[in-house]
Amino acid sequence: MVSLDYKDALLLGSVRCEIARNKREKSNPSRAVLGDRIPLPSLPEQRRIVARIEKLAAKINEARGLRHRTLEELELVVKSKATKLFAVLMDGPRKAIQLLGEQGSNP
Repeated sequence: MVSLDYKDALLLGSVRCEIARNKREKSNPSRAVLGDRIPLPSLPEQRRIVARIEKLAAKINEARGLRHRTLEELELVVKSKATKLFAVLMDGPRKAIQLLGEQGSNP
């Protein structure tokens, strides 16, 4: 007959070994995967996946180009608006001075 203490010790030892193994695998995940076999899709499926990725990559590149062009156009609009704003601000004091000169109230 086997004592309960012995069974507990065996079980506890087994649990400790499992915990230690899990810690090792978590600290080095590649070690846990190295022994596993990872199934690959069939060659036609791989080609379909690659074609889909290439289409998405082309769309991403197109979107980047559009974003770049939009930012360039926005910069031109901002410069144009700033130029107009400064022109209005500069003309304002000139007009006020001209008006004062026309009224004969020369300081």
